[in-house]
Amino acid sequence: MSLPPINLSFSEKIAERQYILKTRTQNWKLTVCVGLPVQDVETVLGLDWRCPIQVIFQNERIYDYACGVDSFQALELAMNYCVTKWVNEIAQRFNAHVELFDEFAI
Repeated sequence: MSLPPINLSFSEKIAERQYILKTRTQNWKLTVCVGLPVQDVETVLGLDWRCPIQVIFQNERIYDYACGVDSFQALELAMNYCVTKWVNEIAQRFNAHVELFDEFAI
C-alpha cells in the first residue's frame, strides 16, 4: 500500500521563539514558529496528526513538521524538534552559540 506524501503546508501560527546566534564577529536572528496541529497524515490505521514547523534564518524559510498519534504529541514533538534539529544544526553550520533571553542557551 502506497501512502501519499506528508503535507508541508503551514497552518495558523500558535507559537514563536526568537534566538540569537552569535560568533565573535556577528549576530543573527533565528526565528522558529510552530503551527496549529492538523489531523491530515494518512497512515495504514487512519489519520495521525501533524504539527507544522517554520524556521526563518537570514533569507531562508525552512518548512518541516512533527507527527504524533494525537495533537498533543504532535505539538510536544514539534517543540522539541525545532531546537534539537534546526536551531542546533544552523548554529553548528556557523560555529555559533545560541542565546535566548540574553542568556547562553545551547
